[in-house]
Amino acid sequence: MERIITKKQLVGQSTREDNNVTKVARWNAMNQTGDLDYNKYGIKDGIGLVPVSEMFVDNFVLKTIAASYQFLGQSYTKMGSVTKKIYEICEVANLKPVSCKGIATKEIKHVLQKDKLLPYVQDRDLKQEAELKAKGEKITFFWVEFKVACANIPYEQVMTYIRSEHYRSCNLFLKDIDCSIDTAGSFKKSEVVEHMTRNGFRLAGSEESQPRTIVD
Repeated sequence: MERIITKKQLVGQSTREDNNVTKVARWNAMNQTGDLDYNKYGIKDGIGLVPVSEMFVDNFVLKTIAASYQFLGQSYTKMGSVTKKIYEICEVANLKPVSCKGIATKEIKHVLQKDKLLPYVQDRDLKQEAELKAKGEKITFFWVEFKVACANIPYEQVMTYIRSEHYRSCNLFLKDIDCSIDTAGSFKKSEVVEHMTRNGFRLAGSEESQPRTIVD
């Protein structure tokens, strides 16, 4: 569905021609696919969604502990050494091809929790920490999460590796597993969203201001 706006809707904005063209293009690129009823011109046959694939592990998430001085630049998810380590242990387990990237960080603030977890810090450098402390620089510690995508690898092969917990020898810990089954069929998005929210799932943002996207 198209969403067209006129120049009058840009009142209060810059009158420069290139700015107006950019804003018109952005607004017109928006769509309302989330509001569509995909069954409007179809017939529900009562069968529902039919599996068309075996179960597979779409991805799993490993997490580790890192010090602030280990991150690359200003990004708290870019840790080349850990990404390389994950690729290496996956290759040893014959899990390939996979892709791996850092996706999230969370600072460890609780003192007792921090003391308990310090022995598991990834590639900790005590000498560098001492030098930073001598300069008066603060050292913080984070949980860092890495998503390993492996949808093309057989389910049992991935699960055997996950159950082995070999990654723990590298101070990596399992956080999540995302298993999927491909299905064929037709459904109404609003009905699926309402069913999921009635059963413990949450939406991203409010229904008034955000798309009705399930986050967890």
